[in-house]
Amino acid sequence: SEALGVGFNAGRFHPDVFYTTVNVLSAKTIGAANLGYQDQSLGIGGNYDWGRYRLNAGYIYYTGDQGALGHRYDKAWTVSGKYAPTKRIDYELGLQEFYAQNAAVSAAGYVLRPFTDFTGSTVTINGTRFTLYGSVLFHPIPNIDIYLAGDDLLTGGGYLDSRANGFKHQVETASGVRYKF
Repeated sequence: SEALGVGFNAGRFHPDVFYTTVNVLSAKTIGAANLGYQDQSLGIGGNYDWGRYRLNAGYIYYTGDQGALGHRYDKAWTVSGKYAPTKRIDYELGLQEFYAQNAAVSAAGYVLRPFTDFTGSTVTINGTRFTLYGSVLFHPIPNIDIYLAGDDLLTGGGYLDSRANGFKHQVETASGVRYKF
């Protein structure tokens, strides 16, 4: 794999861009030359910080060579924000949508992740994966976070995510304490 990324910290604005290319090896392509299928991704994003408020956004485009299954094209975007009324607490909320076009699926019917060997796949799908997520973090002292977080995952079209065990809708919650050192 090869990657190039550039970011810039310009006071309150922090833009970035990246490009990645990967030679995805599969059982069919491993040989003396180890030439596989070329997958690529390009992303652009950044955030703007107003002190107690921060807005984040990004977009990623991915294309993957899947041999006889054809090319896969993914488009993903995300927008999120943070509000910190005091130094001890912050609230975060975000959206993420992932659209897969002609994506290979596993024998169990789950969409394979980008940059993954698709050997054994015989079917492709078009579909979406949409997530709404949020969290509340309390910082009683600088190196301790107490948090409550959750997300709501919804898939459409033929998209099934292995992490949702075949369900098209999943709600997840978490709480805990994080120690930073």
